[in-house]
Amino acid sequence: MKTLYAAALALTFSLMAFAARANGTRAEKFSMKYTISTFVDAFAHGKISGLAQILDDKVKFTSSRGEKVLTYNKADILKMLKNIQGVEQNCKTEYSTIENLPGQIMMKVNMIYSSFTKSNYVTLSDTREGWKVTNISSIFEN
Repeated sequence: MKTLYAAALALTFSLMAFAARANGTRAEKFSMKYTISTFVDAFAHGKISGLAQILDDKVKFTSSRGEKVLTYNKADILKMLKNIQGVEQNCKTEYSTIENLPGQIMMKVNMIYSSFTKSNYVTLSDTREGWKVTNISSIFEN
């Protein structure tokens, strides 16, 4: 009987440890830090793994090119970045929080090249599935 009790106790602790580890991994993937890191990895380093999961289904990406404004949806963003998958951008990347509201964060991600800077204003929203990118506005500055 003691052996059965010890085995049941060991199994219970093993299952609890496994569940805690699994929940930690899931919580990390839904965190704001994971979302912005995945965004930067995709746009600056060509690492698109996990990008589809951090983009909200209704994400909107606008890019100003002179007087022209280009608008993209989630499918367009994924297709565009798939074409440059594995390409390391020749830039330095910096990001900072512009505004931190309950359930929403506005970040600025600068990609600094030798002759210009691409500034991405990224809105993250805390959804039922975790932090997601809901809006990206991109401008080029000299």
